[in-house]
Amino acid sequence: MSFDPMGGGIGWKAKLLLPRTAISLPGLGCPKPAWVMFRDMSGNHRGLGAGDVVDTAAQLAAVARELAAHRSVPETLDGIVAAAAAQIPGADVVGLSYLERGRVVARAATDAVIDALDEVQTRLAEGPCFDTLVERCQIARIEDFADDDRWPKFAAEAVERGLRSGLSLRVHFESRTLGVLTALSRRAHAISSEDEQVAGLFVSHAAVALVGVDRLAQMDTAVRHRDTIGQAKGYLMASHGLTEDEAFATLVRYSQQHGVKLYDVARDLVGALTKDSGGAG
Repeated sequence: MSFDPMGGGIGWKAKLLLPRTAISLPGLGCPKPAWVMFRDMSGNHRGLGAGDVVDTAAQLAAVARELAAHRSVPETLDGIVAAAAAQIPGADVVGLSYLERGRVVARAATDAVIDALDEVQTRLAEGPCFDTLVERCQIARIEDFADDDRWPKFAAEAVERGLRSGLSLRVHFESRTLGVLTALSRRAHAISSEDEQVAGLFVSHAAVALVGVDRLAQMDTAVRHRDTIGQAKGYLMASHGLTEDEAFATLVRYSQQHGVKLYDVARDLVGALTKDSGGAG
């Protein structure tokens, strides 16, 4: 394991995902009204004009407040996918996945098919989630899995499970990828450019919520495993001339960049040092 103490900083000013076709808001120098698609009470899609954009923003703000109110990481993640499923018009199934030690893993999902497809993408090393997480693609949109040749093996497995179209969006904070939000439909051509707009707005709120719970989780881990983390910090301080805060930030940064839990990073580092010391003696 190698650490680069100077390799990228950790800041807390969000640079969040914007969809390819951004919504334009009247009154902000935009000549045309914004249009999005929502599902009405009968299940049909209808266009919303500029007069409804304020309502849309209010709904998304309410979602953000609801997510912020959750106390645990699982509750927050479940809230994210449930809200996304309600907000993205063409979606039948929604999941939030991340990369853990090279594997695509579902952190929350509205249907077990998300877990199954994440396992398929890990096995095949291809698919919209895989590309979004590994290649850091911003958006992967699939009109029809039956006709998509970007991921032929994965597409065949998706069709076999009854899914025909979809959208994967990178959830990120500055340069750090927090995960990927995937919305899938059982109908071909069901995910529209308007869905991208709604999903892009929602992902921005989801990223803020995820950053918050991620920081709380890291702090909780630090308290519960402070001895091991303290030893790892001490090594970084001694070997790289870092302050205590800089050493901790280095461990956190490595954890986030490589999808490894903070305690596991510290434990592996301490274990490597112990082994080296034993070998030297």
